[in-house]
Amino acid sequence: MKDPLHWMPVKYKFPLTIALICLVSIGLSGGVAYYTTRSSLSTQILSNLKLMTQARVQNVSAYLDTLKRRTEDFASDGFIRDATRRIQEGGNSDLQRALNGHLLKNKVSIVEDFFETLVVGKNGFVLASSMPENVGADLSGEDYVREGKKGMYTGRVHGPLLDTGRASLEASAPLTDKETHHFLGVIVNRIGPQSLSQVVRNGYPPEARQMMDLKTEGGTRDWYLVNSNDLLLTATRFLDFETVFLKVKGWVRSLPPADDQQSRASGIRMSYRGKEVLAVSAKVPGTQWAMVSEMETSEVYYPITLVRQRLILVAIVVGTLTAILLLFPSKFLIGPILRLREAAGQIEKGDLGVSVEIESKDEIGQLAQAFNQMSTRLLARAQEVERYTKDLKDRENEVLYEKNLLIALVQCMSDGVTFIDARGITALHNSAAEQITHIDGYLELANEQNLFFKNGESATDDKDQKNKVGYGEQRTIQIDDHYYEDTYTPVYDDGGEYLGIVIVSRDITERKQIEERQRQQEKMTVIGELSAGIAHELNTPLASIAMFSQMLVEECPKESSFRNHAEVIMRNTQSCKKIIQGLLDYSAKSPAQKSEFDVNTCIKEVVNLCTPLLSLSEVSVGVKIDSKLPLYTGDQEQIRQVFTNLTMNSIQAMQDGGVLKIRTSFNKENEGNAIFIDFTDNGKGVPYDQREQIFEPFFTTKPKGIGTGLGLSLSKKIIEAHGGKLELLNLQYDGGHFRITLPLVSQEESVEA
Repeated sequence: MKDPLHWMPVKYKFPLTIALICLVSIGLSGGVAYYTTRSSLSTQILSNLKLMTQARVQNVSAYLDTLKRRTEDFASDGFIRDATRRIQEGGNSDLQRALNGHLLKNKVSIVEDFFETLVVGKNGFVLASSMPENVGADLSGEDYVREGKKGMYTGRVHGPLLDTGRASLEASAPLTDKETHHFLGVIVNRIGPQSLSQVVRNGYPPEARQMMDLKTEGGTRDWYLVNSNDLLLTATRFLDFETVFLKVKGWVRSLPPADDQQSRASGIRMSYRGKEVLAVSAKVPGTQWAMVSEMETSEVYYPITLVRQRLILVAIVVGTLTAILLLFPSKFLIGPILRLREAAGQIEKGDLGVSVEIESKDEIGQLAQAFNQMSTRLLARAQEVERYTKDLKDRENEVLYEKNLLIALVQCMSDGVTFIDARGITALHNSAAEQITHIDGYLELANEQNLFFKNGESATDDKDQKNKVGYGEQRTIQIDDHYYEDTYTPVYDDGGEYLGIVIVSRDITERKQIEERQRQQEKMTVIGELSAGIAHELNTPLASIAMFSQMLVEECPKESSFRNHAEVIMRNTQSCKKIIQGLLDYSAKSPAQKSEFDVNTCIKEVVNLCTPLLSLSEVSVGVKIDSKLPLYTGDQEQIRQVFTNLTMNSIQAMQDGGVLKIRTSFNKENEGNAIFIDFTDNGKGVPYDQREQIFEPFFTTKPKGIGTGLGLSLSKKIIEAHGGKLELLNLQYDGGHFRITLPLVSQEESVEA
């Protein structure tokens, strides 16, 4: 555990620790006393608040009982009962006015808290009232009318009703016939809720009221009634009735739940004024009201807060005095330790002969003696280390000279030289090796082929070490597109322990490329010779076919179908001659026959030509042409041959049938001024690793006997000779999608086949 006072000198830390112990002791004892007293005081105040709250609840209940009794007395008045019956039977207006006057003079005026008395008929309409303007009002939906039909009822306190514009509390009772006791209606007394405020504020029993004054009540003690929605119904000690009535929330629900039969609850909460108070609430029986008594905690806990402040002051004084008194004895204990620390600082700076004189025989004196002995030994050891350092420096200079000589020899080599230790880490390389990027890949390949000796495997333990790969041999390594000729030799120490391997690397990529071009040139020579032989063998029969087809065309009538067949034979004979010429052109350049032609028409001719084969292979063709396609200048026969090759490739790729889509477009976005021809099929597609090989001569993905491998190679050569490009756009197993791009800018130039 880290010392929390590590930043403080020892001479202050010791007295401060003693002072903190005193302060903690005083704080703990004071805290226990404070919270114990606080709990007891809270219990006492809550008990007092509960007694006062219950006294006010009883007084409010007594007041409500008085209102009920008054209402029952009014309901037993014989004149009111007779007049109510007669008004409902005959509707006499004089009798109604007489009843209104009776209610005003003989009922409302004798009870100070009543401000209106009403008689409600069976149908819920007002028959008579001390306020005649309310006669005829429909009160059938009011709870005090519905409940008043059943018996004595005291309603809820609510805002202004009817035309009086006053808030009220209603007490109602049923009116019955004097003789038959049949139900006649309901008598309702409306009481102003301001009277509840007076009952709550003066709610002490007579014997208790003489004992209470403002001082004993407390400067912040308060009482008030709230309804079921926690809204204040009465004035408080700090706010008048008009300010709080049904406008201010009392927050009774924030108190803990009631735990006794009288629905009491108590605790600390925030009052309607935003003050923290100690509060008690109790339900008024027979209503949905609650009586709340509260007192601010600042007043409740003021005595113990004062005691706590005094305890803090005492603790500060005691701690200060303790620290001051301990400064003097700490001088004799901490002084020697400070001298030891100063001597240790001198040793740190290099003064190893320093010593400390302390005459004490205690633990500190023993520590000083041990420190002096350590200082003497350090001095002797430092002198010995200095001699060893001088010897090592001389040897280091010799080794450094030999190392620099070796580095100079290695750096002057044009080939890359790298030394890899037994852990497989590059320990040394020259500047030429920095240009070689295959070392990491070479290490992975060498480990897979077990080219190196394993760490700890001695060369002397291997009887066949000369036959082991990596012992003085030369290999050609291919990493990505680069070829390296590496000569590697293992290195051992005098004991035969394997130390690593020296690799001398030479980049022979250019030499490999020259060799590859030579092989390709030889292949092209073979193709040229083969093409010449094929042309010689095929030109003679093709000439005969062309001659006889020409004769058939001339001899057959124009309307004859044979004439059309003969023309097809003649055109295809010419195409065969062009194909043979294309084989020759593949190895020898010849000028193209440049002319303007319509690419769309050329595509239609190719589709018509291949229609029998398409039907046989169950391949459907969808051609979507751009009618605004401009004329293209080029060798029409060569372009037609490319279209035919791509169509045949798609047919052969869809052995089980499929769909071939051919689309032409012009000026596609980001492609410049060019014509685009797309051939798309849903065949097997081209594997990703063969996308570049498919354009090489004699390479084919078709089964043996289908195709020669020259179609795409020749097509690409024709398109590139026209200044365009032929490319494969699709990914693996997505079908074939070839795009031909023919730039229009090449129309004014000579096209070379």
